[in-house]
Amino acid sequence: MKFSTTILSVSLACLFLLAFSSAFAQPREVPQALKGSFAVMFPDAQNLDWAVKDDGFECEFTVNGLESEVKYDLSGNILVVERGLKEDELPVEVASYISAHFPELSFMEASEVVEGEVTVYEVDLEGNGVETELLFSSTGQLLHSEQESLED
Repeated sequence: MKFSTTILSVSLACLFLLAFSSAFAQPREVPQALKGSFAVMFPDAQNLDWAVKDDGFECEFTVNGLESEVKYDLSGNILVVERGLKEDELPVEVASYISAHFPELSFMEASEVVEGEVTVYEVDLEGNGVETELLFSSTGQLLHSEQESLED
């Protein structure tokens, strides 16, 4: 009798652990429905590189040779879209600021980052052995600037 009670207790504990762990288990692959909605939203995307993260999914890809990335939560809602930009695609206010304050630096790359209702622009410039990373608001206001030596 004691043996069967122990087996029953162990069996119930195993069932509980199995149910509990599967309720919080992370997906192991990107759902096909998410891939389908991605294809509709980004029809020109190439070189797709999907990843499953603890908090959702992300896809790195290129459009017209420019790197982009989209991040989703576990429910498939878009969290962040980062789209690579050519220099001539930057907003006029951002381009004007760069021309006025960094005329000696050369354009490396840029991206538009949309997170919810907020859009910012990241711009990387180089010159004089230094890489300068700039972050602008959607209105062209410089929010952050950081420099790093290229000689490392």
